[in-house]
Amino acid sequence: MRLVRSLAVLALVAACTASEPAPPPPTPFNLTVDSLVAASMVDGKVPGLAITIVRNDSVIHSKGYGYADLAAQRPMTDSTPVVIGSTSKTFTSFAAMQLVDAGKVALDTPVTRYVKVMQATPARDARVANITLRHLLTNSSGLPLGFSGDPYGAGADTTAGALERLVREDMLVHPLVFAPGQGFVYSNRGFSLAALVVQDASGLSYEDYMAQRVFGPLGMRHSTAEFWRGEAMGRTLGYREDTTGKPVPRPPAASREWTGSGMLTSTSADVGTYLRMLLRQGTLPDGKALLSPAAVAELLRPQQKGQSELGGPTTYALGWEVNEMGGATLTMKGGSVISMGSLFVMIPEQKLGIAIVFNLVDYGKVQLLVNLLKRMAGAPADPYQVAPAPAAVPGTGYRMAPDRLASFAGSYMTRWGLMPVQVRDSLLTARYEANDVVLEPASDTSFIVRSVLREQNGTTIVVRRCGATTCLWMRGDSSGVKLP
Repeated sequence: MRLVRSLAVLALVAACTASEPAPPPPTPFNLTVDSLVAASMVDGKVPGLAITIVRNDSVIHSKGYGYADLAAQRPMTDSTPVVIGSTSKTFTSFAAMQLVDAGKVALDTPVTRYVKVMQATPARDARVANITLRHLLTNSSGLPLGFSGDPYGAGADTTAGALERLVREDMLVHPLVFAPGQGFVYSNRGFSLAALVVQDASGLSYEDYMAQRVFGPLGMRHSTAEFWRGEAMGRTLGYREDTTGKPVPRPPAASREWTGSGMLTSTSADVGTYLRMLLRQGTLPDGKALLSPAAVAELLRPQQKGQSELGGPTTYALGWEVNEMGGATLTMKGGSVISMGSLFVMIPEQKLGIAIVFNLVDYGKVQLLVNLLKRMAGAPADPYQVAPAPAAVPGTGYRMAPDRLASFAGSYMTRWGLMPVQVRDSLLTARYEANDVVLEPASDTSFIVRSVLREQNGTTIVVRRCGATTCLWMRGDSSGVKLP
């Protein structure tokens, strides 16, 4: 697929003074992007998004659409920060490769050599000692998916020792899913451990490393690893879709021990700068190298077969996915923190990069990406497909004995964070992904989630014994365990 050259660079908005010339009108390319974005937002799901497109080391489009805050009618711009989600993994991988370049770490050396808490605390699963940095960055370490603790609002851990505690009290305690290098499981834990490698090997906190060695040199002024400080999120609200199809404000998942795996804050314009540097083989405009060409090649080289967060098979590089589409090789990554997210895409051989950030997670926006690439190649865009509303889930009518209902109360550690469950006014209620839900009994061991949020409402939860404890399953996935 051969992309056509864009017609002009997007003009900056000029100050409104009579003495300054008016900005040039939008180019046909800018208007095409505007039209495609408008079509993707006509369903009203996503309140705001921003998109930055770079090509041949130039910014050819950078603009926000919709609102960062619906109630206040605060516009979304290309400098509006959001918590970007799992695209943070690409930055952690980049930082790790900087340390590889500097000779401070090696990809195929066990990370116990670099991580102090692993040296001081033996793992219950001896195979942990064989985990390498490459295993972590390709999701082949055997560390499980998911969050521990509560990554929402007041429950977020922002203390300095968060990463060490996660490793000591979680990763070194639980068994691996498989021996390192012998499988694939998408693992937030793995990238949090990689962030601790960056921290211990560099002598800087992960947050300071990102500020001093990545964001600062790149001029990414609106990006930070310290999401908890002041206006880090730029007064952007996160949203989720309610059962009527309308966006309602909800906080993003954010907790310091998971920053390197999914909780960096950035903007589309800043990410565009990052993609331009990668497409320049790791160099800044002044020629200074942040990463060697060999390290960039290793960073983006497909290495591990796996499953994409966006659905379907993929091949994982170091923090990136590599996929084929229309004869082109796409290096890409999607990210979500439940109510905010992002999508990064590069076609290195065409020197093309696209960054999209949004404040309601809708991976239907992948279709926007596809249409952008089609139009840039001179092909017609596909009609935007709006997902149908889910069918209503009828009431179960099942009556559960009060003592049986009370037996399910407690705290469950799920892959989405801590879920407290209690009996309130003869109903079993839960706090799930920062939202209050009711668990309606469907049988002696199963429940239907009743929620104001479309994504949660109607979900089936099955609870049953597993060994010495109680586990729960959602959507057929073994996803939670009851804490003692």
